[in-house]
Amino acid sequence: MLPINSLHLYLERTLLTGSAWTVKALLLLLLGSVFFNVGFDLKHFVYLKNFFALVNGHPDPKLCCYFWTDVEYQTTDWFMQKLQIWDTVHQANMRLRLFLPVLWSFFHSILAIYLLQVALGIAQMYMILRLVYEHTQDRLQAFYFTAGFSGLYAGAAYYLDVYAYGDAFGYAFLIAALFFRRPFFIASAIFLAAWVDERTLFNASYIVLYHWLALYRPDREQPILFRVKKPTPQALAVIAGGVVYMAVRVYLSKHYHIAMSIGGPSLFFHVREAIRSFGIRLYSGFESFWLLIVSMIGTLIYYKKYILLAMILPLLAVTTFTMLMAGDFTRTISYGFPIIFLSFSICRQVYENDHMRLLLLSISLLATLFFPLIY
Repeated sequence: MLPINSLHLYLERTLLTGSAWTVKALLLLLLGSVFFNVGFDLKHFVYLKNFFALVNGHPDPKLCCYFWTDVEYQTTDWFMQKLQIWDTVHQANMRLRLFLPVLWSFFHSILAIYLLQVALGIAQMYMILRLVYEHTQDRLQAFYFTAGFSGLYAGAAYYLDVYAYGDAFGYAFLIAALFFRRPFFIASAIFLAAWVDERTLFNASYIVLYHWLALYRPDREQPILFRVKKPTPQALAVIAGGVVYMAVRVYLSKHYHIAMSIGGPSLFFHVREAIRSFGIRLYSGFESFWLLIVSMIGTLIYYKKYILLAMILPLLAVTTFTMLMAGDFTRTISYGFPIIFLSFSICRQVYENDHMRLLLLSISLLATLFFPLIY
């Protein structure tokens, strides 16, 4: 028996057996994620130490956590219109990122918001496990995929983000939009995600395609069936959530005369340096999951699904371009992670189970060993 097959068999007979397999797998994934993402990068210990010092009222702003002050201030000046000069580009961008300030108005506690973020992140990992299992009815593929995702910044931000970026909330809402099937829940998740960070709105386009293909449905027997004229209620719900958000955003902008910042470092952040560091920027968001994305592109070319390919590639190009133009490149490209789920749903239609297991195992090992960058 090959060593890989022995590993598969061992996991199936121990960790992934019984009715509580998701709980056992989730615990191992959470512990493994913290061990590899924090234990192997000692500076995260310093950040966490400084974070808890901040909670106790003794912060060192040189290390982390300075955006919590902005979040607290925003509850007194919701659109930051009293500020004459932005101290940071982030402050300018926060004017219509209202999710964290709303949370602060309820809890008035850094620790409470952080614990809520962690709880939502754990729920996110559970949803990923169940989502992949729903596609495949294969516990190994679900475990390997989730293990790989927990090695990405998008899969670890719920405990790594002690800076009040809010990314973990946005990522969790996008996962919820992928996971749920009821249109109301999907639209609500997209609506909430956009108030965390507007970058979720563009990347929700991948979720539209994911639900439009609906390859998780048992009636979709033909591989990669794409009905252009028959969008699913779930796909329409994603669009509806985005439309409602934009309507509210436009109303607030006009009613309160909110001018958006254009240009400057928020749009073109060290362009020359971005081009020089293109490789690490491109890798940082999806890491080894690029193998799955490239496999998806190859699959669409092989099966001559050019319409679908023509819809995905421009979206991927925009995601890549915005990553180049942003200083927080890991956070920016990480918002495009729904393409990973779209890629998986397409590839598993045509790949044998053994091939998918091997691909996902390789991805998970690489993503785990090469821990995510914060930027």
